[in-house]
Amino acid sequence: MIGRIMSAFDKIGAEAEENGGGNILVVAHGMTINTLLKVLDPEYVTKPVPNAAVAKIIYADGQFTVETVNDESYIEKGSK
Repeated sequence: MIGRIMSAFDKIGAEAEENGGGNILVVAHGMTINTLLKVLDPEYVTKPVPNAAVAKIIYADGQFTVETVNDESYIEKGSK
Protein backbone atom coordinates (compact mmCIF):
# COMPACT_ATOMS: atom_id res chain seq x y z
CA MET A 1 0.00 0.00 0.00
CA ILE A 2 2.78 2.46 0.89
CA GLY A 3 4.44 1.84 -2.47
CA ARG A 4 1.25 2.65 -4.38
CA ILE A 5 0.63 5.80 -2.34
CA MET A 6 4.16 7.14 -2.78
CA SER A 7 4.23 6.20 -6.45
CA ALA A 8 1.01 8.13 -7.07
CA PHE A 9 2.13 11.20 -5.12
CA ASP A 10 5.59 11.16 -6.75
CA LYS A 11 3.93 11.04 -10.17
CA ILE A 12 1.52 13.87 -9.31
CA GLY A 13 4.37 16.06 -8.01
CA ALA A 14 6.68 15.35 -10.95
CA GLU A 15 3.96 16.07 -13.51
CA ALA A 16 3.10 19.33 -11.76
CA GLU A 17 6.75 20.44 -11.85
CA GLU A 18 7.03 19.48 -15.53
CA ASN A 19 3.99 21.67 -16.24
CA GLY A 20 5.35 24.72 -14.43
CA GLY A 21 4.18 23.98 -10.89
CA GLY A 22 1.11 25.30 -9.16
CA ASN A 23 -1.39 24.11 -6.63
CA ILE A 24 -2.89 20.64 -6.83
CA LEU A 25 -5.80 19.31 -4.83
CA VAL A 26 -5.69 15.62 -3.99
CA VAL A 27 -8.69 14.14 -2.20
CA ALA A 28 -8.01 10.96 -0.24
CA HIS A 29 -9.31 8.68 2.48
CA GLY A 30 -8.11 9.30 6.05
CA MET A 31 -6.12 6.07 6.12
CA THR A 32 -4.26 7.10 2.95
CA ILE A 33 -3.56 10.54 4.40
CA ASN A 34 -2.25 9.09 7.67
CA THR A 35 -0.06 6.59 5.81
CA LEU A 36 1.42 9.32 3.61
CA LEU A 37 2.08 11.60 6.60
CA LYS A 38 3.77 8.78 8.52
CA VAL A 39 6.04 8.00 5.55
CA LEU A 40 6.95 11.67 5.04
CA ASP A 41 7.44 12.35 8.76
CA PRO A 42 8.28 9.26 10.85
CA GLU A 43 7.69 11.32 14.03
CA TYR A 44 4.07 11.94 12.96
CA VAL A 45 1.58 10.37 15.37
CA THR A 46 -1.30 8.77 13.49
CA LYS A 47 -4.63 10.25 14.54
CA PRO A 48 -8.17 10.39 13.16
CA VAL A 49 -8.54 12.69 10.17
CA PRO A 50 -11.71 14.80 10.53
CA ASN A 51 -14.02 14.99 7.53
CA ALA A 52 -13.06 17.91 5.27
CA ALA A 53 -9.74 18.49 7.10
CA VAL A 54 -6.81 19.67 4.99
CA ALA A 55 -3.20 18.53 5.08
CA LYS A 56 -0.89 20.82 3.11
CA ILE A 57 2.12 19.09 1.62
CA ILE A 58 4.68 20.97 -0.46
CA TYR A 59 6.51 19.22 -3.30
CA ALA A 60 9.70 20.83 -4.58
CA ASP A 61 12.76 19.36 -6.29
CA GLY A 62 11.54 15.80 -5.78
CA GLN A 63 10.98 16.23 -2.02
CA PHE A 64 7.80 16.46 0.04
CA THR A 65 7.46 18.71 3.09
CA VAL A 66 4.49 18.53 5.45
CA GLU A 67 3.29 22.07 6.17
CA THR A 68 -0.06 21.56 7.96
CA VAL A 69 -2.14 18.62 9.17
CA ASN A 70 -5.88 18.39 9.95
CA ASP A 71 -6.52 22.08 9.23
CA GLU A 72 -10.23 22.87 9.60
CA SER A 73 -9.90 26.66 9.82
CA TYR A 74 -11.44 27.28 6.41
CA ILE A 75 -14.67 25.56 7.51
CA GLU A 76 -15.27 28.25 10.16
CA LYS A 77 -14.33 31.01 7.73
CA GLY A 78 -16.72 29.65 5.12
CA SER A 79 -19.65 29.48 7.52
CA LYS A 80 -19.37 33.19 8.41
